[in-house]
Amino acid sequence: MQIFSKLFIDAASYIEESEYWTYLILYLFKGDRFYLVGFANTYDFFLEFARKRRRISQFVILPPFQRRGHGNQLIKILYETAKADPQCTEITVEEPAPEFQLMRLNYEVQVVLNEIGHILFRDLQSGLVSSVVDYEKLRIPRSLIEEVRKHEKICMEELYRVFELIKYALIDRSKEEIVHNFKKDLYHRMTRTTFIDYNQVIKCRQIYVKDQDEETSCRPMVLRLMKLANSTEVEKAVDAEYEEVAESYEALKGKLIAYLSKVIKH
Repeated sequence: MQIFSKLFIDAASYIEESEYWTYLILYLFKGDRFYLVGFANTYDFFLEFARKRRRISQFVILPPFQRRGHGNQLIKILYETAKADPQCTEITVEEPAPEFQLMRLNYEVQVVLNEIGHILFRDLQSGLVSSVVDYEKLRIPRSLIEEVRKHEKICMEELYRVFELIKYALIDRSKEEIVHNFKKDLYHRMTRTTFIDYNQVIKCRQIYVKDQDEETSCRPMVLRLMKLANSTEVEKAVDAEYEEVAESYEALKGKLIAYLSKVIKH
């Protein structure tokens, strides 16, 4: 099986057998034969109090079976197995490829809207959000985000991206004030993550970080924001993040609008 990892994943390495690794293999039964469709493997990092974080390490759908819904099926199984494990606190991904990240976002948006869509949009009428008053209705309480994280095992950073994508789909992007408020929310999310991670790096520096270069490579966006010299550089960083959200939205536009329309109507 690992030969396929070397063939289809850049810089993939062979995995040593261990109780912490889990393999999932997707087969298609047709006629009297089984066909290998794809596979994924995960690694469990154990935390304190018998809790663990599950990381998707490799994920492959073989070329003849791509774009047929098999990837979405496999990622659904990965999340459902994590949800069924009471020790697992969240599921993350090791260096996701852009195509995988879009598929992951597509699945997570469906999950979040099915879970709490009726709460998110109960005060929102149909159509785009074009006023500051309506935009404020899109703010999601931290307690609700935490509830979704615990139940669906989606990591917090990824949940923020999901909610940002949903917001972006709903706002009237021709309204400068609305776009400004959305970018301001992006900035708060970026800096909030930055301060947490930066403090952790400093706290553990003597143990984990040997030199300045290694510290800088830990999380480029995290540490770069902390060192920005002026407001112009901050604005550029936020604009870049805004373009990333826009790119994800354009790639998932048709599906996302269909999900939102269904939820808002109900």
